[in-house]
Amino acid sequence: MAFLNERAGKKFRHVDTHLVPIMQRMDSGITEQDLRMVVARKCRQWKGTDMDSYLRPATLFNKTKCEQYVGELVPPKEAVNE
Repeated sequence: MAFLNERAGKKFRHVDTHLVPIMQRMDSGITEQDLRMVVARKCRQWKGTDMDSYLRPATLFNKTKCEQYVGELVPPKEAVNE
């Protein structure tokens, strides 16, 4: 949550409403690093635009959207060459 707050310039609290979806995504196999990359990518794309209001846990970490956002991530170079 701190990473999202820092990147998005928000003040989301550490409450179950925000933390449970994050834990569910991690339980499904999405890594903390992937979640951080999603936050960083969406902040770069959306911050300062009409989409800025969607830089929130309910959007970034919901089951369907999060899987889509992880799928948008560019794989590391070494993985591309395999």
